[in-house]
Parts: sequence; structure tokens; C-alpha cells
Amino acid sequence: MTPALKLVSSRAEAVARPLRVAVAATDRFARLGLTTLLERFDDLHVVGDVDLDERIASRVRVVNPDVLLVDLGSQSADVLRDVDSPTVVLVSAAHDAAEAFSSGAGAVLLRTTPADKLHAALRAVAHDLVVADADVAAIVFEQRVRSEEGELDEPLTHRELEVMQHLAGGLTNREIAAALGITEHTVKFHVNSILEKLGAESRTEAVVRAARLGIVII
Repeated sequence: MTPALKLVSSRAEAVARPLRVAVAATDRFARLGLTTLLERFDDLHVVGDVDLDERIASRVRVVNPDVLLVDLGSQSADVLRDVDSPTVVLVSAAHDAAEAFSSGAGAVLLRTTPADKLHAALRAVAHDLVVADADVAAIVFEQRVRSEEGELDEPLTHRELEVMQHLAGGLTNREIAAALGITEHTVKFHVNSILEKLGAESRTEAVVRAARLGIVII
């Protein structure tokens, strides 16, 4: 084999290498359940499981995974602050999401998330993407708005936050209507309300202001 062919081969092997995942949870049965679930995927390799306590950071460094999957349970997300690995966190309720993100999580999903979406999130976080369950994202946006209420005379409603995020994604009114299962007329109503609350003259200006306030993720 020529050197060039060896180089191509080694790159292909690197791309094909299974994603190394470590599993963390306080309950050992939860760790076993997640390990069993992940073993269904050929492109994932569970390299170890660790107890979710104050020593988790040092234990994860020993295992050295590509991604750490954490079932947070009733544990505080503060235990994750010193963890170096990209992390996907499973929470019991969406209102726990903000704390998980502030502790460094790359993805926050509900514990009821289907296996295929969990698999996609692990892959995404390994490539430095941020992932959130739809319900989780809505809660995080609402909490961000509350923290910025001093800069908005009237905070955006839950539905307006959803529309705002789609605006940030460049969707048209028709596309937003289809995504949210509402009429274009209703979308137009929400867009006008968003522009008024943000003091913006255009959709683009609204997106820029919302991003500065931390209301949307671009």
C-alpha cells in the first residue's frame, strides 16, 4: 500500500470509529438501562459508567469519553461544572434545563426522549452543537426572558417565544404556521406583537435584539 493510500485508510478508520460514550447516574440500575439502550447502536461504544457525585469530574477524566451521558435524576446539575467532556443531560422536567445548560451541558433532553433522538443528540454534541428538546428549549427561553424583564416593558409569551425562535431560523410566516400547527394569520399577529414588544421595525431587527437579550439562540 502506498503512503497516500495509507493516509486515506487511516482517515476512513477515524471517521468510522464508534463514538465513545460514558454513562453517569446516581442509580446503578439507571446506568445499566442507559448502557443497554446505547448498545443497540453500532456507532456507539460505552466505555464505562460512573456514579453521579462530587467526584464525577475526576472519574470521567480517567474514562476519557467523547461524550458523557448523564441521567441527572434528582441530583443538582452543579456536580457537572468541572466535567471536561461534552455532555448530554437527561432531566425529569423541563424546568431543570436552565441549570443543566449553565453547568456546561451541550444538550438537555427529557428522560422520556426516544432512543433515536438521544442517539442523534450524542452525535451532535460530539460535533460541538447545542441540542435541546422542544419543551426544554421553550422553558429555557422563558427563563431567559424573565431574567431580562428589566429591558422589556412586557415579556414575550410562550407562543411568541416559539415564533421568535423560528424567525431567528429564517422561516416565513407560512413555514412557521406549519411548524406550530397554527394559521398564517395567527403567526402574523404574533410577529406584530413581537416587533412591538422588542421595539423593532423589521423581523431582522427583532432577531438581532432578541439575540442580544439572550431570548433566542442563533
